[in-house]
Amino acid sequence: MNSTQESLWYSAGLRALEYVPEDAGVVAFGAGRTVLQALKAFYDRGMHKNRKIICGSIGTEKYASEFGIETLRPDKFSDKLPIYIDGADQIDPNKNLIKGGLKVNLDSSFSCGGDPGKEGCMHKEKELAKRANRFVVVADSAKYAPYLGFSNYPVPIEFNPNKFIDVTMFLKNKSNIFPELRRTANGSEFETENSVDGRRCQIFDIVFDGRSYDLEQLEKELDSYDGIYSSGLFAVRKPEILIIADSGSGDVNIY
Repeated sequence: MNSTQESLWYSAGLRALEYVPEDAGVVAFGAGRTVLQALKAFYDRGMHKNRKIICGSIGTEKYASEFGIETLRPDKFSDKLPIYIDGADQIDPNKNLIKGGLKVNLDSSFSCGGDPGKEGCMHKEKELAKRANRFVVVADSAKYAPYLGFSNYPVPIEFNPNKFIDVTMFLKNKSNIFPELRRTANGSEFETENSVDGRRCQIFDIVFDGRSYDLEQLEKELDSYDGIYSSGLFAVRKPEILIIADSGSGDVNIY
């Protein structure tokens, strides 16, 4: 990442903050590099002085603590959220999202990018999105795609390891492809940082062609299956506002 790109993400984060209601006492932030730039802008503008924040990942929470921003745990705040600002790993023209994703290598294989402990926050992020009156996504233009699953980008599935076989067969029947168990860079089994109710979670990554599915129905089927805690498919609760930092033109566009 270069300083020009970081500056562009910061500009996009500033635009996201324009949608924070003046009377909002709490603002929720998800995870990702563009979100951290929005959080930095939030601090630089002094918006933290009369507000608390809720974080969708431990990484974001740690970043907020570096600025001395007061945070609330999601399970300690049950009210509706005025606004939730998050990123995305792939976005289609209808604002459907894939989140909790990973790096796709040139040979189309998958790998965890950066610190794998900061990935796989779908369950917590999805709950925050559902509770928000306004859902804003900030992303780089590289995340925009003609359809979900473009270039074999996988959908992550956060699941209960005790249901490994059941979930494997369910996903295979859905896509006709065996899901790939996500692993860390050293090959060990990946476990999400945001376990559900203190339970151990792992992630399957599965390739699918979003053009072949009713995405809202698919998300409901995935998220309701016994043993699946959450999918990385966000089609039921889509963002009202999409802010794209165009790394080609240097512009920030709002959709």
